[in-house]
Amino acid sequence: MKAYKTRSYVGVSAGNYAWIPVDQHLESFSVGYAVFHASGPGQVSGDIQGTYDNPMTTTSCRAFQVVTANPSTGLVQDGEITQPMMALRYHVGVVSASSNIVFQLLQAGN
Repeated sequence: MKAYKTRSYVGVSAGNYAWIPVDQHLESFSVGYAVFHASGPGQVSGDIQGTYDNPMTTTSCRAFQVVTANPSTGLVQDGEITQPMMALRYHVGVVSASSNIVFQLLQAGN
């Protein structure tokens, strides 16, 4: 299996981050995710959201929660998403003190 798409970004404040389009046409849909607590003493609470809208053509995509991912200091939240969708993003609900997260996606396929 070769890597189809890998994306990452650093989050520094509460709110919605950019949509990351994924290939929903793969025979076996699978996206791995990891949310790292990169730095800072505070806590981060958030979730990974998905959409069935195309973020490349729609300016206001309807989002739904896929999984809660609250990384703790020095720890990572990771897993796999197998429900097909058009795009994923990380939504930061609360950041206490000064903390950064790194959100990574890896989609594998043919």
